[in-house]
Amino acid sequence: MTSPTPPDSRSLQQRAWSRYWSSGALTSLPEDFRVNYDGEIRDFWRACCTALADGAAVLDVCTGNGAVALLLAEALSDRGVDARISALDQAEIRPELIRQRFPALARHVDSIRFVGGRAFDEPALDDLFDDASQDLIAS
Repeated sequence: MTSPTPPDSRSLQQRAWSRYWSSGALTSLPEDFRVNYDGEIRDFWRACCTALADGAAVLDVCTGNGAVALLLAEALSDRGVDARISALDQAEIRPELIRQRFPALARHVDSIRFVGGRAFDEPALDDLFDDASQDLIAS
C-alpha cells in the first residue's frame, strides 16, 4: 500500500495565484493592456515616485509578476534615480517569464528584487529588508 500524498501546505489562494502568474501574464487584466498598465494607471505611479531620490527604498506588495514595480522602475530609471525596489507576493513568482515574454522590460525586471512565496502580513519579514523603513510602498 502506498502512502497518501501529503497535502500541499500552501493555501488554495496561493496555489491559484501561483498558477495564474506562471502563465506569464504581467497584469491581472491581460485582456485590457497590451504589455503593462498604461494611461492613468501608469501616470499615477509615475507621479508617486517623483519625490524619490537616489537610494530610495521602494516596496511593491502583492506584486504578482511585478507590473507596478516595473512601472516604478521605469519611471525612476527615466529620471536617472537609482532606487532599491523589492517586489513581494504570496504566490510563487517567476520574473524570468516576464523577461522572456516582454524583452523590452528585461532591464527593469533585472533591477527589481522579487520575493515570491511570502505573504505581506507574514511575521518575520524583517529578514528580507535591511530596516523597516520604505520611502514608498505600492500595491
